[in-house]
Amino acid sequence: TISSIAQILLKCFQTESLKNNSGHLHFKRIDFFDQKADQFWDKIKDRYDLAVERTSAYLNWKFKDQPFIKYQHYYVYHKEKLEGIVILRLAAPPEPPVGIICECLSLYDSTEHLQIIIANAKRILIKQGAIGVYCGSSALNQEMALRRNGFLKLWSYPLMIYFKNLQDKPLSLFTALLSKGDHDLDEYPRANQITLSDILNIFKKNRPRIILARKMASRLNILDL
Repeated sequence: TISSIAQILLKCFQTESLKNNSGHLHFKRIDFFDQKADQFWDKIKDRYDLAVERTSAYLNWKFKDQPFIKYQHYYVYHKEKLEGIVILRLAAPPEPPVGIICECLSLYDSTEHLQIIIANAKRILIKQGAIGVYCGSSALNQEMALRRNGFLKLWSYPLMIYFKNLQDKPLSLFTALLSKGDHDLDEYPRANQITLSDILNIFKKNRPRIILARKMASRLNILDL
C-alpha cells in the first residue's frame, strides 16, 4: 500500500543531526506540572507578543487531563537549574509509529540551547521506537533549531492573527509562540500517516540534503511550521 511504501521510504531517509551533544541536560519525567512550571513561564513569557500562557493550570489541562491521548511530560535541568519544559507523544496503534514534540520551551532565547533540547527530545522518541519525529513552531529560533537537528519542512501555514493596534510594530518582528500543542489536530484525528506524495515532495524540495541523508543512513525528522 502507499502507506507501507511511505513507511519504507521514511526509514530509508531518516537523518540524525551530526552532533550528538546532550549539553549536560537532564530530562526528568514528571506526572504533572507544579509551581515550577509557573515560575518558569513567568521568566520567559515577556519575550512573546502572542502566546497561550503555559502555566501549570493550562499544561495540566491540555496534556495531563486529556482523556484520549497519553503525553510524556519533562522538566529539563542543567544541574539543579530548570532550563526547559518538554512535552512529547509517541503515537499508539492504529496510528503509525511516529513521535511528536508537542511543546519545547527553553529558559534562554537561544537557538543553540533549543537545538540541544530538541536533539535530546528527538533521541528519547527514537529510543522508544519512533520511525520519524514531527514538530511545529511559529517561533523563528525554534525553526532554526529544528533545521539544525535535521528536520525538513513539510507544511507551512500563515499566522492567522489580527490586532487593531500593533503599535507600529511590523508583522515580521511580531513574536508568536504557537506549537503542535496549541491545536487539536494531533488529537482529533490522531497523527495521520505521512503519504508517499508528502515524502516525495520533501525530498524534491531538499535534494542536496537528501543526498547527504543517504550517506548518513540514519533518521528523518519532519518540521511542520
